[in-house]
Amino acid sequence: MRISHLFIAISLTIAIAMPVIAEDTAQREFTTHLFNQKDYYRTITEAKRYLFFNPEGPSSEEMEILIGDAYIAGGDLKQGVAEYNAFISRHENSNRSPEIEYKIAKIMISEHDYATAITHFQKAITHPKVSQAVAEKSKKWTAILSASHLPTDPEIQITALEVDDKLRLELNSEFQKVEFKNPSTAGILSGILPGAGQWYVGRHQDAKTAFILNGVFIWGAIEAFNQSNTGVGAMMLLFEAGWYTGNIYSAISGAHKYNRLKKDKFILKNSIDLGVYVIHDDPTLSIATHISF
Repeated sequence: MRISHLFIAISLTIAIAMPVIAEDTAQREFTTHLFNQKDYYRTITEAKRYLFFNPEGPSSEEMEILIGDAYIAGGDLKQGVAEYNAFISRHENSNRSPEIEYKIAKIMISEHDYATAITHFQKAITHPKVSQAVAEKSKKWTAILSASHLPTDPEIQITALEVDDKLRLELNSEFQKVEFKNPSTAGILSGILPGAGQWYVGRHQDAKTAFILNGVFIWGAIEAFNQSNTGVGAMMLLFEAGWYTGNIYSAISGAHKYNRLKKDKFILKNSIDLGVYVIHDDPTLSIATHISF
């Protein structure tokens, strides 16, 4: 009799649980299907619907992460990062948290915020439930970013990093061979001769434009004063002051852009060589799209 009652109880439990499990699986697969079809905003809606009805469901963590993924893939990086950070706050001890820290770090790379990227890579590395794969990739990224530190970048406490020091030193030795432009030199050159700073950083068309515009206004001012047209001369000098200042600023800005381009190329090359930059199936990293000058 007892065995019969036990059998009935087990059968009833299975009969009740199976439809619930099947429904959960169907919702998860449908939402994932929407994401794979790049229907990101419907993905967000369906994932939120799942969480509303199943806040503690077996796929709840997956749905929370998928919401962040969908925002990122849809181009809303700020909201995507906010969703990721919210997940980490709610599930600090989850074995998925190191992976989310890793995703946030890659987004920071695409935004050229390398210091913040390193911070999140370090959080991933030191998380008690980090996988070996995520830890190794995070260490390689940390080595690349810390080795390619420019004087104008935010300070990084190198000694406190969990990193492969041998790899970092090798990368830094390679980085020291990269040719960079001095922003101060670019500004001084354009101050002496408008357009010279732009020419120095390789922006030859901008250099020609700056030289011609400043030359025209200076020549116009001189001609106006020679013809005793003081008002026109003063106005021409006023305009020239703006063009002259802008010319210096443009040269300095051009040097910073040149250096950032060189750094981005260095990071891209080495991240590919080390196998941590994956172009396919990785919407959270887009260094290549930022390499433009």
